[in-house]
Amino acid sequence: MNLIKALIKLSPQTTRQIAEDCGMKQPNLMAALAGQRELPKAKTSSLLEALGIPDGMLECDKVHFWVVGMDLSPLALAVKMLFTHGAELAGVWRQGGGVFDLSRAFDQQMFVITDHRRWILIKRSGLGTLMPTAKPIAPETIPGLRWRGGKIGADTMVAISEDLYPEWSQGRGISLDILMLALGADTGIGWDEVVQAMKRLGLTPEAALGIIHEWSAHQNQAKPWGAPPNDYSS
Repeated sequence: MNLIKALIKLSPQTTRQIAEDCGMKQPNLMAALAGQRELPKAKTSSLLEALGIPDGMLECDKVHFWVVGMDLSPLALAVKMLFTHGAELAGVWRQGGGVFDLSRAFDQQMFVITDHRRWILIKRSGLGTLMPTAKPIAPETIPGLRWRGGKIGADTMVAISEDLYPEWSQGRGISLDILMLALGADTGIGWDEVVQAMKRLGLTPEAALGIIHEWSAHQNQAKPWGAPPNDYSS
């Protein structure tokens, strides 16, 4: 429940919108979050899906968009629970005229958090950037994070094109492929992504294994006569 509360605070949606996505009334959701009533089991799965953690882990095939205000505790909790092995932090800026492009000073702060399997784009809201007492988003304030490239600076920033930056800062049209290209990252597909895809398709482990066996048989049948069988040990 603590993670759910943190993700709701980080969500760009209002609690009313989140409740509607889950088929709940806002007062009932708020009461459940306050511990005044149980969260209906029938609504739990839809709530987790709305927050991007249908299996208790962040979905790997999308870029999650979070908004962080002055309070960093929701972000710190989410990073601690969802990135148990830590993650990289990088600043995001518009492609422009170099380090001293003063027009960037009026842009909202954005960051990327990733372990190269899960991807989050973070926007710092007005209170988090305008209040002089607000703590910065940094490894010093969010345990478990480390700067991309080991430091913060122009050469480790993630550059987004002029036309995409305003869209992404509003959480619209965020492309995983473009973000990965900007980071210079490869796909990094692992078993977590494969398992999530199978679950979304409604496949049981037995059905998934059957598909693999059918594919393997088809591959072997397609080999030229006398070709050696696949060596899966490699």
